[in-house]
Amino acid sequence: RSVPRLSTWCILSILTLPGVLASCDSPSGKGSAAALSERSTPLATAEEFVGALNSADETALEKVLTEKARLGLKAGSGFSLGGSTLERVVYGKATEEAEAAWITITATRDEKIEDITLHMRPEEGEWRIHAFEVRVPGHGSVKLDLESLVTVAEEFAESMAEQMAEGFQQAFEEGMREQELRERLDRRQTFDRLRTLSPESVKMDWIVNEDLRGQPATQVIEQLAYELGLPVRFGKARSRLGAPVASDLVGLTRLAAIDRVLSEFDCHAIYPQPHELHANPIDLPPPAVAPSAPAPQLGSGYATATEPMTEVAAAPPEEWAAIEIAVGPETHPVAHVGPFRVTIGELDLNTKYATGEVTVTAHAYGLDPAIGGASEGLNETIRFEEVSDSRGRDLRQNPDVRFLGGGEMIRGATGSQTSLDLHGLLADVPEIATLRGTRILAIPTAVETLNFDALTVGDTGKVGALEYEVKSVGRSIQIAFSGEAKVLEGLSCIGVPVDGDGEDITVEYDSTMEWGRDEVHYQLQAKEEPSRFEVKCVLAAVEFEYPFTLEKIDLPGHENAPTSLRALKFTGSSVPVSVEFGSLVGALDDFPKVAMSVTNHSNKAVGMISCSFEYLDATGKKLEDFPHTLNATASFDGPVPLVEAGQTVPHEATAFFVPERTKSVRVSITEVQFLDATVWSPAEN
Repeated sequence: RSVPRLSTWCILSILTLPGVLASCDSPSGKGSAAALSERSTPLATAEEFVGALNSADETALEKVLTEKARLGLKAGSGFSLGGSTLERVVYGKATEEAEAAWITITATRDEKIEDITLHMRPEEGEWRIHAFEVRVPGHGSVKLDLESLVTVAEEFAESMAEQMAEGFQQAFEEGMREQELRERLDRRQTFDRLRTLSPESVKMDWIVNEDLRGQPATQVIEQLAYELGLPVRFGKARSRLGAPVASDLVGLTRLAAIDRVLSEFDCHAIYPQPHELHANPIDLPPPAVAPSAPAPQLGSGYATATEPMTEVAAAPPEEWAAIEIAVGPETHPVAHVGPFRVTIGELDLNTKYATGEVTVTAHAYGLDPAIGGASEGLNETIRFEEVSDSRGRDLRQNPDVRFLGGGEMIRGATGSQTSLDLHGLLADVPEIATLRGTRILAIPTAVETLNFDALTVGDTGKVGALEYEVKSVGRSIQIAFSGEAKVLEGLSCIGVPVDGDGEDITVEYDSTMEWGRDEVHYQLQAKEEPSRFEVKCVLAAVEFEYPFTLEKIDLPGHENAPTSLRALKFTGSSVPVSVEFGSLVGALDDFPKVAMSVTNHSNKAVGMISCSFEYLDATGKKLEDFPHTLNATASFDGPVPLVEAGQTVPHEATAFFVPERTKSVRVSITEVQFLDATVWSPAEN
């Protein structure tokens, strides 16, 4: 559950003020209500305050504050006049007393409503602001006095701490109940909708078949997003999207149609990750209906309207996953294939070593939930055929790597985010010229249901061409399937445990996995023992392949990369790297550490060593061996060498499955990977 946030412009101005200000003496010249200028009113002061914020005018801001509050700002508060402006400002009725006045402002910032009361006192013939009072929904109000900053900060922290302490346990429990409810609803929806599908009928589910030209862009985007199961946050881009859509969208996918509309107005969309949709309701409220509006006028660069073309609906709650609309063009190429939107998620370059990593995202929304039943398990969902520069040089470190993990579907959304390691990103490689791949989508074409009114260990039966046997019951349920290998290979299941009142029970974990060569087990862990159990089994599926191509992916800073990779050289040794055993640290039964020293005899930084730990007894006889890799400590700042060129470093690594009589370990190197992605192995040298 999210904690309601205070007004941005209030927080920025208060919480970072220096504590020393709390002990400041009051400045002279405060004045009184009797000496006020006729032109000074609380409303006029409030209007000046809003104007100062919206124009980022620090001098004007200081003018409407008391001198003591002004001193706090001058002392270095961190007050920021930047950011979004206050829009649709509504001023409440001012209240005046002998030595005090206050007025409430209601305004919108980034489609969120801000509500704050400005407290004033007379000073030098003017009403000036000395405090804010912020109302936090569900938590009362908090008054923040700029003239007693340390005291206010302490009181504010204590107040929030008390509220959090009192409500934390209740909020935590409510949050857990809400999350479990969402998960049960998601599982029930997927279960109920899982059925045998016709590939022909599925193909057209994501296509726009209505001419939407002439309708306001905001309305078109909201409607298409609603059909994808997503709300929209327009933010600053809303003012650009008042004019009608000019493009013909018929035949495009909904995702492609949204992107096409936004490109007309020099905007782009940022889509949520599918797993974030757990926070959204199953049934989204429909978008607002457009009222009649005057004809739009076209401005330079993008279309604008003199009057709003649609009702301004409230932005979705912050905790909801939504499409965020941003001003400006896409920074990376986008491909639309089948129901998928494929683009570059991240591009992480290490110019020093001419290497990098590119992350490709392929997401789809608004799919039939039945498709999710065929996406579970270790399926290959994305395959790469080419990543090359303009000369056709392969930039992949490992062209043969495969990416498994079918993932799951949530609220009709599915996605994959796959990272490829790159090499050869030299100074003459300004871009990835071509990135080609295929997104794979499985459609269930044979689905059978098992209903158990009572589960008993040893129960057997048939489902389709497979036989099953119940292996365990209670909270932990396990069902073994056997039969034709081809059917077993593609089998996936989803179960729903039900209590005695007919209510679904929360599932803590479930999976479909191979169990030996001739069995597949479906396992489910429930929060409590069920009275009844339902299982749907996908016995067959058809895979559709959607090829995609992304072109001209810029590599910023490429000019700082080396012009060529240095040739490997090493002296004083027959191998570029050697490892010397030191000692076993810790008891053998508890996976001890192997202490060793690693020496780099070469002219290149070492990134990883593939090796074998050979466990030796007291006479030096090998008892067992176990494959291992020696890696540097991970860092968010980029690749870290295991050992620099010409250096010797100590290193520790965990030893697995060490025989009892082991006295020492011999490290046998099978491959050395350098940070420039070049490789040395004894077999090839």
